[in-house]
Amino acid sequence: MAIHPRSVSIVIFAVFLVGSVVGAQAANATFPGKNGKIAFASDRSGNSEIYVMNADGSGLKRLTHFPALDSNPAWSPVGGRIAFDSRRHGNTDIYVMAADGTGLKRLTKNPAQDYNPAWSPDGKRVAFTSLRSGHGDVYLLDLVSGAVTRVTSSPAFDGSPDWSPSGARIAFQSDRSGNMDLFTVKPDGTDLKQVTSSPHDDLFPSWAPGGGKIAFVRVNGASQQVFVVKPDGTGSNQLTHSTTLKGVLAWSPNAQKIALTAGPEGNADIFVMNADGSGAHRLPGGTSPASDGAPGWQRL
Repeated sequence: MAIHPRSVSIVIFAVFLVGSVVGAQAANATFPGKNGKIAFASDRSGNSEIYVMNADGSGLKRLTHFPALDSNPAWSPVGGRIAFDSRRHGNTDIYVMAADGTGLKRLTKNPAQDYNPAWSPDGKRVAFTSLRSGHGDVYLLDLVSGAVTRVTSSPAFDGSPDWSPSGARIAFQSDRSGNMDLFTVKPDGTDLKQVTSSPHDDLFPSWAPGGGKIAFVRVNGASQQVFVVKPDGTGSNQLTHSTTLKGVLAWSPNAQKIALTAGPEGNADIFVMNADGSGAHRLPGGTSPASDGAPGWQRL
C-alpha cells in the first residue's frame, strides 16, 4: 500500500492509529455548545480501541472490543454518535456507533483505505481521507444516499479534513506546495485557498467552534508546537513553547480549552490546555504506559 513518505515521517503520534495508514491523522471537529466527554484511541489493551472519559479525565470507559485497529473517533454534531475508522474487515473503512458503543454500522466498503472521519455540522455528511485515487484525497460520504464524492484532486497528499462550524468550508493539510500546509475548500471542491505557507510542516487543522481560528501543529525538525491562525491566513500565533512533542488537537465546545496528544513517541497521552496555550495538564483517563491519542470532544 503506497503511503506518502513525507506524511509518514512527520507524524509521530499516529503509530497506533490506523496501522500503516498514518499519513494524515485527523483533527476532530468540535461543535459549539456545552463541554461533554472526550473520546480517544488507545492501544493500552494491546491494539488500538476507542475509549471515552469525562472532560476532567474521570469515568474512563472502553467502547470498542475488537482484535483490529479502531481509531480517530469523531463525535456527531449533537453528540449522540461517534464515527471512527477501523481495520476490522481487513482494510481501513469508516464506521459509526452510538455514544455508548452500541449500534455499530459500517459506512464505507472500499478496497482502498478510508480514514479520518469528520462530521458536517448538519450531521448529513462525513468527510474523510481516502487512498482511492492512489494517494491521499478528501472525500465526502452522504449519509442518506450513501453517495461518495471526491473533494480534492491533486498529485499531492491531501488529508485530515475538518469542517468549519458553518459547514461552508473544509480545512485540510496538503503537501501540494512542497511541504505540508493548511488549505480550505468548499465542500464541492471549488474555491481552494491556502491558509499557511511555511518552510515547515503544518498538520492537523482543527477549526475553533466560533469559526474565527484554526488550531494546528507545526513541525520544525524535532520541535512540534501548537499554533492558531485565522482562516484567511492572518494572525498566526504560537500557543505552546515546551519541548514535549505534540499531536492531534480538538477544541472544547465552549472554545475555552484544547485537548491534544502529547508526550514521547510510543507513550503519548491526552492533555488539555487553555485556549491561549497555558495550563496544560495530563488527563488521568488518557494516561497509560501505552499510546493514547486522537482526542475528540463531545458537545452536550
